[in-house]
Amino acid sequence: MLQSLCWALLAPTRALLSVRRSVTRLAVAAAAVAAGAAYGLWGLWVLLRSGPRGALSRKVRAEPPPGLEDGTYGQHGWLRLKVLLASPTAGVGPSVPGGCVGPPRLWGVRKAPRKGELQP
Repeated sequence: MLQSLCWALLAPTRALLSVRRSVTRLAVAAAAVAAGAAYGLWGLWVLLRSGPRGALSRKVRAEPPPGLEDGTYGQHGWLRLKVLLASPTAGVGPSVPGGCVGPPRLWGVRKAPRKGELQP
C-alpha cells in the first residue's frame, strides 16, 4: 500500500524528468546540426572566395600587425623563432617519424661521444 502510494506520487516527477531528458537531447542535437551547417557554409564560402590554394595556404607576416606596435592593446612583444623539429628513426629502410617533437635536448638523447671520449 505504502509502496504503491509512493509510486503514484513519484510518477509525475519521473515523467517530467524523462521529458526533460528528451528535450535536452533534442536541443543538443539541433545545436550540433546548426553549428555543422554554419561551419560548412562558411568553409564553402571561403573556398569559393579564395580558391583551394588561397583557402589552404598560410600567410606569413613580415611584420607584426599594426595594433600591436602602437600600444592600442597594451604592450606586446614579437618573437621570431626558427624551430628545428627532429624525429628519431631506427633501423635500415624508409624513415618513420617517431612520437618525439621538439628539440632533441628535450628527449633526453645524448650526442654520440667523440673519438677517444668515454660515454657517461
